[in-house]
Amino acid sequence: MVADISKYYPNIQTDDIKITLAEAGSEILTGFPRKLAEFAKTKLMERGVEVLLNFGVRSFDGKQVYLENLEKSNGKQGSTILASTLVWTAGITPIDLIKDSLFKTEKGRIIVDEFLQVSGFPGVFAVGDCCKINPALNKKQFPPTAQIAEAQAKTAAKNLRRLLSNTDMEKFDYEWKGQSAIIGKRTGVASFFGMNIVGFWAFVAWRNLYLSKMRSWEKRLRVWIDWNVGLFFSRDISRLKVLKKESQIDYKELDEVDEVW
Repeated sequence: MVADISKYYPNIQTDDIKITLAEAGSEILTGFPRKLAEFAKTKLMERGVEVLLNFGVRSFDGKQVYLENLEKSNGKQGSTILASTLVWTAGITPIDLIKDSLFKTEKGRIIVDEFLQVSGFPGVFAVGDCCKINPALNKKQFPPTAQIAEAQAKTAAKNLRRLLSNTDMEKFDYEWKGQSAIIGKRTGVASFFGMNIVGFWAFVAWRNLYLSKMRSWEKRLRVWIDWNVGLFFSRDISRLKVLKKESQIDYKELDEVDEVW
């Protein structure tokens, strides 16, 4: 994207832009098969991205990123990167609302049973990134990803209906269907049902997967047309804002509390 849009800024040359990826782990794309992670790393480096493994970010003062070497065996200490832009992608953490709730939590995630019901609160369910199934009830743990959250939501909905009809609830289980990632223009990596795909066809698989998750055929068609136009023309960074959206009011003072139901 940076290479595509640099032509819109005459004062900036593509050679003046440098992107460095600092990863605290020993490889990028943790969770993907090692072969796919190595392909992604090689492809990024071919496109001019510097990849630093086993380096964690210690601090940033707006001008320099201070790195800490997490692998002392190579003899290297910390280093610095001159940068005015820092993009931080250090994973997910539950919000304070969950941490401060009455629910039992572990590392900020609500403990639920095999039915996704919150421990000690019958009839209350939690799904997605904010919950963790009690290891004593289910040894099989699930990563906090979108496909897991989607499957948990369906199970929680079924269990709510069964709870209302006084029938046995359904235990949550899920077979991992794979994952995919985009690593640049028209290039990706994907792992589905034991098959590893790289390059353009992984990029196509990633797009088809996201199209299948969209909620209406109209939205799918609009996005599909836009994506295919992008195959033949350069990236467009313009944004047309025709309709002005009124800002939402976070709260409203009421004369009678009883009017809220």
